[in-house]
Amino acid sequence: MFDRMPPAKLAKAKGQGQTTNQRNRKADVANGFGVTRAAKLAAERELIAEVGPRQAKRLMRESANRAAKRVW
Repeated sequence: MFDRMPPAKLAKAKGQGQTTNQRNRKADVANGFGVTRAAKLAAERELIAEVGPRQAKRLMRESANRAAKRVW
């Protein structure tokens, strides 16, 4: 349906997708997947500052669930 969207709405949708991807990557790092402890703590602080503590906790939980599903 993207071909029917006005250019402004399409740009907004793409921007939201990029933001979501960045937050998911930060949540992965905040869970400590393959990074140092300092990077983990920094990512966790950034995520909390960006979306708040409750949303950050939810994103980190979803990230851990995605990682667990990849193992199986």
